[in-house]
Amino acid sequence: MAICRMPDLFISNKITMKDNFNNLTKAVSILKTIAHPIRLAVLKLLAKEGRMNVNSMQEILGCEQSSLSHHLGILKANALLKTERQGQYIFYMLNEEERPLLLQCLKIFTYINDDREIMNQSSFFKANN
Repeated sequence: MAICRMPDLFISNKITMKDNFNNLTKAVSILKTIAHPIRLAVLKLLAKEGRMNVNSMQEILGCEQSSLSHHLGILKANALLKTERQGQYIFYMLNEEERPLLLQCLKIFTYINDDREIMNQSSFFKANN
């Protein structure tokens, strides 16, 4: 059975408890921001493509332009995205300064999912559910 341990960014002996609290507070803010399927899809798409405008994202994601713009605004307001204007188009890209913390937050889900998979495969957990 694998041991679930939090990513080092959140728990470390090298930083103070206040720093840990600040990191966890920031992580909570990020997790709340990305807690929507469209926002997660946007982040995944931009991680793959680099930068895109709303029309291109809309074609791929298949959602309404107004809804997509709303979610892009939330991601941008929380500093997960940056924009760049080229003529009449605005291109969105991941904010590279926030990328390490975002990746650490997403690792939490990996640990949780790994443990759930282990629990689903374990006869002990199946027998006691």
